[in-house]
Amino acid sequence: QINIGDTIEFSNADDKCSKTVIGLFRANNFHTLFSKINVNDAGFEAIEDAEKALEEFYDLESQNKIGVVGIVLA
Repeated sequence: QINIGDTIEFSNADDKCSKTVIGLFRANNFHTLFSKINVNDAGFEAIEDAEKALEEFYDLESQNKIGVVGIVLA
């Protein structure tokens, strides 16, 4: 479980960095999530673009079954 204040480390073969969790947004699906947060902050131009990209990993049925979480890092 991820909580506000936790540190998440990202790494690849050449580099690593740590970020602190400063916000968590829970929603039933990505469409609802992006009505709560700015879709541009997630690197997308429009909600439809974000939904299409993320549904490659999590189909709508799975989203609605288990929900989704937006993690804000600093």
